[in-house]
Amino acid sequence: MAINLVFIFSMLVNNKLYAPYDAGYKIANYLHGFPVLNVVDYQVNLSSLEFNTSNSYSRVENESLLPRNEPYYLVINEKQWSLLSLKESTIILKSFLFIRQDRFIPTIFNHTKRESSIDKILLVNVVPNINSST
Repeated sequence: MAINLVFIFSMLVNNKLYAPYDAGYKIANYLHGFPVLNVVDYQVNLSSLEFNTSNSYSRVENESLLPRNEPYYLVINEKQWSLLSLKESTIILKSFLFIRQDRFIPTIFNHTKRESSIDKILLVNVVPNINSST
């Protein structure tokens, strides 16, 4: 019984502290009410997004594997955004704060270290150009 209580307490505390940095969960909630399109995770690997989204979800590690002929939502680290050479029209819908959970726990009591561990994740609406010949 005591172990169960400790587990429940630690899960509640973790959820309360980690929730602002769980980009996958926040993106899944943000997409409710938007048109249902595929969600493509480009080198971020958000397990919580895969678990929480009702949209189809795929992970892509190579730019050449990104969809070319259909609209989709792209999830990408802000640092990688400028490195992509997308020919499609794009609209950045929103940015989200993200700390990987394995990096979050060691920074709970060190605000400076936590701030340096934060990444910005972009949610981008990608729409193929109508006049494109690809």
